[in-house]
Amino acid sequence: MVSKSTRNLYHIISFWIWFITIQKKRDRLLNIHNYHYQIGFQKAEAELHDTPDRRAQGLRQIRELAKNDKHTKNIEFDDDFLLQYLRVRKYNVARAFSQLKALVALKKRYPLMFTHFNYDKTVKTISDKFITMLPWRCQDGCAILLVELDNWIPEEFPVEEIKRAVLVYLLQSLRYPMTQINGFKAILDLKSNPLRHLKHCTPNNIYLIYHGSQVSGEFFSHI
Repeated sequence: MVSKSTRNLYHIISFWIWFITIQKKRDRLLNIHNYHYQIGFQKAEAELHDTPDRRAQGLRQIRELAKNDKHTKNIEFDDDFLLQYLRVRKYNVARAFSQLKALVALKKRYPLMFTHFNYDKTVKTISDKFITMLPWRCQDGCAILLVELDNWIPEEFPVEEIKRAVLVYLLQSLRYPMTQINGFKAILDLKSNPLRHLKHCTPNNIYLIYHGSQVSGEFFSHI
């Protein structure tokens, strides 16, 4: 029979093994995280000339364009939101503003995509593993979006909810400077049973994919 002191010693040793393992994993994650941020901001400075002065100048210029344009003059844009477009267009303000207007036009043409969000339905795309933003980035700092089409059952989950969920994933991910600088990579798993999805390949949805990709522009580094 094992004595109480032996059991206690066993629990203490087990705890410390667990604790050390967790610490090593945490340190490894922090090192990867810091590495990505270091590489990302080095890239931003080298390729985008992303400096405080450049950001301030770009924000001032793009706000001036928005103020004088009939499609955007009544819209309030946060600095963080505008920086997404300035960074992806390497601070070419005219091109950044053109892409911003494309998003405004997309919202006007497809207003239901941007309204009536349902938290439970968006979470269902995660639990059903249809859309997943992977927890790891590529070595170049890109965020990775995994779409497993086989897990989507249109009869149970309407296509309109899929559109909203994808929008939430992309716009939320773009709040991170690392994603603004390095963009996305999308992995599309289309290996089987595509017939049940073909009826959703309507001209309107195909145009939406095309228009949406134009709005996303260079945020997607690879598809």
